[in-house]
Amino acid sequence: MSERTQAEKYDMARRYLRWSTAMREFHDAAFEAVADVTGMRGDDLLTDKAAQDRAVQHAPEGLIDRMFATMLYWYTSLYVAVEAWAELKLHDEVIETLLSNELHVGFLKRLRNGVCHFQHGLDDSRFADFFDRNAQVTTWAIRVHNALIAYFAERPALS
Repeated sequence: MSERTQAEKYDMARRYLRWSTAMREFHDAAFEAVADVTGMRGDDLLTDKAAQDRAVQHAPEGLIDRMFATMLYWYTSLYVAVEAWAELKLHDEVIETLLSNELHVGFLKRLRNGVCHFQHGLDDSRFADFFDRNAQVTTWAIRVHNALIAYFAERPALS
């Protein structure tokens, strides 16, 4: 296999971000469906442990599974887009500021490893550490995702 050009790598980074965006859209739809079925506000599902427990009790099992699966794979694919950003040494002040939060980047990486490699239980620290900070990491991840989308939309090809 020959070495890829920087432009080809850039195009692949954009593709990973599109895949991440698709997973985010699937997650958002599942999240809204859980909120609709349970009558809970979306914010409560992010920040209130009691609301999360009620949602698990009252929403159909498949819907909860879909919400968690799409969330986990959205974050996993977002980490790959973040990894591509770093590897390609792209520059944007907003994105660099967001990615300077090494704690949150580290949570994404550890979560990606937990999702993509078999774990014996959800109490594994790669899951537990992430879920303990879900609301903060979600807000940050949305900002990172939106900033990456804006960056690549403004620069559809490497110049």
